[in-house]
Amino acid sequence: MAKNYVQLIPASSLKETPWKNGGGSTKEIAIHPLKSSFEKSDFTWRLSTAEVKKPGDFSVFPDFERLLTIVKGEELILEFADLRKTLKPGTVVKFHGEEEIACLLPQGPVTDLGLIFDPDQALTKMTLIELQGKPRSFSLTAPTVFFFCMEGEASSAVFPGEIENTLNVGDTLRVNPREEERIALFDPGGARCVLVAVEIADILVASN
Repeated sequence: MAKNYVQLIPASSLKETPWKNGGGSTKEIAIHPLKSSFEKSDFTWRLSTAEVKKPGDFSVFPDFERLLTIVKGEELILEFADLRKTLKPGTVVKFHGEEEIACLLPQGPVTDLGLIFDPDQALTKMTLIELQGKPRSFSLTAPTVFFFCMEGEASSAVFPGEIENTLNVGDTLRVNPREEERIALFDPGGARCVLVAVEIADILVASN
């Protein structure tokens, strides 16, 4: 049986795409459905990284919601119409895509990891996984799970099975677990490693 239910997406394989508002560029990690496009905004969800080099406005995505975290850098300040949110490594913010948001970079450029999704079609979750020198397991409960390596490196294995990969900074492991695969194990080899887990479930599937 093909092993495409576990896919390593190297950082070197990602291609840059201009921001919707032309203020920068993103590197797309995955988009669903496969034939959809960022330019047409006909996707259910899109996972990408973006390097934010200067203060400015975020692109607007009506009818979508967004999850965002910093994977490189120190601080990103988001200015909404009536409040300000400070985003630091390890924190995740969720907001509506149609909101007009300006960003500030008080400590210099940052790289973020973002998921844009249709809330009527997808349930999503973004969490941080810290590996302090010891192996750690992650339960695969969603139909699609991404593990983005933001710091260090780790070997990975999906159980039951013998599919192993090594994640370096900027690499992403995508897992669409079959019925028998329910655990992902990560081993940082005695060092520190930080991963961002992104879980995605189709609402129709999740409701059955």
